[in-house]
Amino acid sequence: AMECYGYLFDKRVEQKDGPGAVLLYRKMGRLGLQDPARLMVCAQMQEKSRPAEARDNYRSCAQMFLRAGDRERALEALRSVAALEDDNPEAHVRVGELAEAMGQVEPAGQSLARAGERLRAGSREGAGERAMALLERAHALLPADARIATVLAAAVMESGDAARVAQLLEPFAAEAAPGRTLLLAEAHLATGNPGRAEQLLWPLAPTSPEAQSQLWRLLESYLRTADREAALRLLSKLKQTMFSSRKEEAFISAVEALSEK
Repeated sequence: AMECYGYLFDKRVEQKDGPGAVLLYRKMGRLGLQDPARLMVCAQMQEKSRPAEARDNYRSCAQMFLRAGDRERALEALRSVAALEDDNPEAHVRVGELAEAMGQVEPAGQSLARAGERLRAGSREGAGERAMALLERAHALLPADARIATVLAAAVMESGDAARVAQLLEPFAAEAAPGRTLLLAEAHLATGNPGRAEQLLWPLAPTSPEAQSQLWRLLESYLRTADREAALRLLSKLKQTMFSSRKEEAFISAVEALSEK
């Protein structure tokens, strides 16, 4: 029966008859005849028309492949589940953990990082701690990956550990990534290293309102520590930058606000 149904199934697939192939596989299933390789083909044919059924079939494939000791095909099936359920962190965790167990460091780190990101985007209780743990695992696997380090640094910054953020992001400071640079400057500002923060922010200042905002906070920091020379130098540079972009009124308002503080 397996041989005959398998032959018919393969012919349906050759003819691109998806519904016919799925129907034949269901008949095989009712007889207790399971073929994970053909079930994978069924799932691929169902992705657009029946994504939920395709997802369940991929999961069944992964379980059958794992029982048979075929971790490569199991990983392929789990990746397909994760592609269909991109917002589900658990789907990415399963991919990451199996890839890690197989020694596939790059896909493991990327999948664990994606799981952490999805958890951070959700609002479930306790998700923050688990997201942090997953991001830490991803960073440990791929310490040279700037994107993973940045996502982890954003989570760490929310926990208030600015010194760790600076440690995570300094290795990538030379790369042109405004969002990362702003986060790194914020960390240096929070840890009392205004000189390094200023150095990072100036290349962004002409075009980035966020960088200009941080520079005004930096100016306030100089004034609070009575570093008048640094404050006047920074004020002069801010004036030049803002006047050249026709933001005289914004400059004056910012100076007035700072004077009131």
